[in-house]
Amino acid sequence: MQRLALLTRAITGKGVTKTIPGIDLHQSARPTAQAKTTAGVSFPRVFGSVAQGRTNPGVTLPGVFGPATSHQTFRPIGTKQLSRHFSTESKQKTGPKRKPKIFVTRRLPGTAWLEELNKHFEVTVNPHDRVLTKDELKEALKDKDQVICLLTDPLDEEVINSAPRLKAISTYNVGFNNIDIKAATRRGIPVSYMEDISASDVAELAWGLILGVARRVIETDRITRAGLYKGWTPHLYLGTKLAGKTILIDGMGSIGKETAKRAIAFGMKVIYTARSDKQLPEIPGAKRVSLEEGLKTADIISLHTPLSEHTRHRICEKQLAMMKPTAILINTSRGALINEKALVGALKGKKIAGAGLDVYEREPEIDKELPDLINVVLTPHTGSSTLETRESMSALSAQHAITFHLSGKPPMIANPDVFLSKTSKVATEVESLSLTMSR
Repeated sequence: MQRLALLTRAITGKGVTKTIPGIDLHQSARPTAQAKTTAGVSFPRVFGSVAQGRTNPGVTLPGVFGPATSHQTFRPIGTKQLSRHFSTESKQKTGPKRKPKIFVTRRLPGTAWLEELNKHFEVTVNPHDRVLTKDELKEALKDKDQVICLLTDPLDEEVINSAPRLKAISTYNVGFNNIDIKAATRRGIPVSYMEDISASDVAELAWGLILGVARRVIETDRITRAGLYKGWTPHLYLGTKLAGKTILIDGMGSIGKETAKRAIAFGMKVIYTARSDKQLPEIPGAKRVSLEEGLKTADIISLHTPLSEHTRHRICEKQLAMMKPTAILINTSRGALINEKALVGALKGKKIAGAGLDVYEREPEIDKELPDLINVVLTPHTGSSTLETRESMSALSAQHAITFHLSGKPPMIANPDVFLSKTSKVATEVESLSLTMSR
């Protein structure tokens, strides 16, 4: 490190009078702008003005270490010898390289994800099978470099700013509305989210809810188990036929497309909402409509729109009043898309026929009246809950964290501006350094 300090002092133009084994450095003045080739080695004009070198026994170094008024004589020292000296000294000073620390807010399905993380990180996993409180989360993150979080973890500005070493956030979910993206961007922290590998799983559950409500599956299951089935009759628990009916896909993303494809198999007509018309060869006859037109037309309304400040309470009293009295509302996206109180009122007043919900406005809390309604099917946020998909999600979230660690840029970034700002900052620093060195 003494040698590096000498180099630094010399580069800044300060004279040095130090002795390095085999090297005599003298204080000097009067620079010239030309460097010469000596002993087969060319010394270009490396840092500003460079003094002229002269030939001497051994190797003559021109004024690379600063301006020189006389030659400096060196005993021949090979590059490997110098390199070996500096690397040895560095190892003695710094010791083994520290692994970055990562916190996983909940134990994830499978084991491969943890094995991979352990190769690159010092890993800490939440030991409790529950959501951490905000204070517990802040304590866990205070010395961590990365975090893998779940949608139940509120990574707001307070939590993010309590983690001074935090460099990246990876989420175990497709959505990231539990993370304050603006706060993360201000800190220069990229947020990576999950590729939508669960689209078919969520679509399958959406159809489970559709069938459950339309054909009264849960209601008749309870009756049968209770011994109340007394034999077939023409009017026994009549449901709704799906073939020939119209389904509204509110949000034609990957999950919406998978749900629509299955509607075609059921012989249904598909209408959808989206910002622009989409090429949907796998969904023949699909037509884009406004939300208002779709709500008035559809027999089944399936929500697949992401939650944002603009879509919160997308379905409330006004929208429910637009629906047919025979309509069925399905939500496998985010609970706060629906005003739950308004939905309970519509169901109790029979303004719509039924609802199937996998998500809730104040999850895990559920409106106390919903469980008592026989025209509702409720599931506990299990849209992506298949063994195969959840293990794949575990592996992908670990992969995102590792990719950032190795390359500095994770895939599927929710706030790409964080890298634009970093690039701009680096460019400014490089330009400033170039100007300083050219003076």
